[in-house]
Amino acid sequence: MSKDLEDDDLGKVSRDADELLKKLDALKGESRRVEQPQPAKQISRKEHKRESKKSSTNNGESNSRFQRGAFFAIMFFIILAAVVNGGRNDRYNVGGKLAIAGHHLAIAINPQDAIAYFNRGNAKYDLGDKKGAIADYNQAIAINPQISEAYNNRGNVKTVLGDKQGAIADYTKAIAINPQNADAYNNRGSAKTDLGDKQGAVADYNQAIAINPQNADAYNNRGNSKYDLGDTQGACADYKKAIALGLQSNTQWLQSDGGAWCRNLP
Repeated sequence: MSKDLEDDDLGKVSRDADELLKKLDALKGESRRVEQPQPAKQISRKEHKRESKKSSTNNGESNSRFQRGAFFAIMFFIILAAVVNGGRNDRYNVGGKLAIAGHHLAIAINPQDAIAYFNRGNAKYDLGDKKGAIADYNQAIAINPQISEAYNNRGNVKTVLGDKQGAIADYTKAIAINPQNADAYNNRGSAKTDLGDKQGAVADYNQAIAINPQNADAYNNRGNSKYDLGDTQGACADYKKAIALGLQSNTQWLQSDGGAWCRNLP
């Protein structure tokens, strides 16, 4: 990377950040709670922690200074994004844009950083850029085909876009790489449900629960499939287990008129 390109990249990111930061005071984002009259399938998106990497020391003092400065810039963007997000799921939030800027800088420094592509894909997904998210997941997989979470998250985007078979293929690949990926089993079960394979869905939810007995989403989803198969007693037991594990949407449903049949079961 030439010094002129380095300066241009840093200057562009700095200008973009300044512009975004000016919008913070004017931005008033509120969390949105969606009322669910009945339990709904949950899709888990497993986040991948960014790995720290030592900067190379054999590219000259100037390049070393640039890498150190860029590292702190990346961390600044990512930490600031987390603070700005504050747990909100506002698709137009500034925090997501700051995160993308940080990951973009990481990729400019190291175009072979698969984790940066992966995390940028997550940020794009959160901002509603589904095609951009898939492109980044594709690149992460091309660089490192062993990132199970990249297949899982790409499967989630395909699910939203209506490509259920493509999603199942991605979840299956995620499981092949990491047989302990409970989220991928849960998500594959959801896709199978959408395609009418109720028994196959239950088998996947069973596996997700075996791997992670605290997976409330898997209990909820298995309850949906059991209900569809006529096992109302088993469905209710799963819904109540999901509530015990903290799935608040099920609590609201159980207390509603729609949940009366389950509420009255022993």
